[in-house]
Amino acid sequence: MIPFSKPEIKLTTSDMKKIQKSINSGWFCKGQYVKKLENHFKEKFNVKYAVACSNCTSGLIIAFKVLGIKNKFIGVQSFTWPSIKLAIEYSQNFPIWLDIDKETWLIKDKKNNGIDLSDIIVLTDTFGNESNSFTKKPIIVDAAHGYGLPNLGHRGLIEVVSFSLTKVITGGQGGIILFNDDNLYENIQEFVDLSAKMMEISAYLCLKSISEYELKQKSKLNIIKQYRDFIKIPFKEQKINGFTNYSVFSILLESKKVRDKIVQKFIKNNIEPKTYYSPLIMNSNLINTEWVFNRILSLPIYSEIEKEIEKICKLINEA
Repeated sequence: MIPFSKPEIKLTTSDMKKIQKSINSGWFCKGQYVKKLENHFKEKFNVKYAVACSNCTSGLIIAFKVLGIKNKFIGVQSFTWPSIKLAIEYSQNFPIWLDIDKETWLIKDKKNNGIDLSDIIVLTDTFGNESNSFTKKPIIVDAAHGYGLPNLGHRGLIEVVSFSLTKVITGGQGGIILFNDDNLYENIQEFVDLSAKMMEISAYLCLKSISEYELKQKSKLNIIKQYRDFIKIPFKEQKINGFTNYSVFSILLESKKVRDKIVQKFIKNNIEPKTYYSPLIMNSNLINTEWVFNRILSLPIYSEIEKEIEKICKLINEA
């Protein structure tokens, strides 16, 4: 089957030797590569603190813990990955599910959207589309897809980036916690040291991925252009809220019927279909969330997919 996502890290003989040397040293975590990764984020994004962790979910849980957020109502979009739901509930808080904007797929900035009822707002960079602050309420940023965004590290009390397999920068797994408050550092580092340390190998893979980022972005944009050129049936794209890294490229079809027909064609032709995010909850207040989910189709954009684009687009056009 043609996969939806495929990590692209080209390891050389030199890379393998460095990884083996790291293993032989006995420093499986808290070594030179974790430190280099943290320094990269501090320098590139001009953020005061960057603490690498085992994954983005752990980073989000730690964010709620160190900020002392407990028994609070957390406003968060339902159109997102389940990690944030786990983080909210694990830290003994209560989600208020917010609708998204029909065009940007970010939180809809309306007073009747549950924002006024929320104590804290979680912003989400949906598929790499940068989400910016629209409220005076305290903000945590689920920046799982946020690498490369111009305001990364400067939008909320804490922002957490993911390095899982589907992200623009990957270490297989991993995450990094970004913040600028001196008072948070010791507690965050303690939580990470106790339960969420990043492996040196993951940090090395992240650094390798970062070194190839610009080249991969050029390839990705070329593939997206080909989709735009070859898809002939009506579709809409996500409206960009200032900047995106195109972590995921998704289109909206005219109807659920058309989208589902394409999904079945993909399955029959051994192409993995992706229709995420499946909303974490559905109710009558989440009109746009349901509308987008019923029409969305995410398309593969890794470099090896280029040879399959015409086939993929042909199946889409037959719907």
